[in-house]
Amino acid sequence: MKANESILLKKTKTWTTVNIVLLIIGTVISIFSMISLMSMRASGYAMFRGLPGGEEMIDLLEQSISPVSIAITVILIAVNIALVVWFFKCNGRMKQNIVPEKLPYYINVGLFLLNQIYSLVSGGTQNNVSSGIIITVVLALVFLWIRIMPLVHLRRITTKPGEQIQEIE
Repeated sequence: MKANESILLKKTKTWTTVNIVLLIIGTVISIFSMISLMSMRASGYAMFRGLPGGEEMIDLLEQSISPVSIAITVILIAVNIALVVWFFKCNGRMKQNIVPEKLPYYINVGLFLLNQIYSLVSGGTQNNVSSGIIITVVLALVFLWIRIMPLVHLRRITTKPGEQIQEIE
């Protein structure tokens, strides 16, 4: 049984590493997006004025730079950075064959779901049903699956968090 737990722990470590990479990429993209949105706002959206559909684009950009949206983005960036640090600590523990706590994984899944719900609710005036929405939903499900996989393996381990798995040959 313990040998199986060792394999599950290695799978958890692999999925944790995938989550770390996704969180880092997402955080960097969020930071650069905020910077570019702020600079576009400072320029008065000059690049969109006079273009076909430019006014609609400006309205969408204004919605994405609302104080609530900015606050949520800053909080998400801070929590993502904290999760990356936490996941690195979990990976270090798993390297020593110690079972990590499940809390950061639950926070990761919950935060992702809340973010997706907020995105749907605050979607603005776009009511188009197109292949873009289908692709968005499929990608969201894939990213949710990636966030859930470490929990799937971690929950199958019977050794308590903080305890070391003793390998039995």
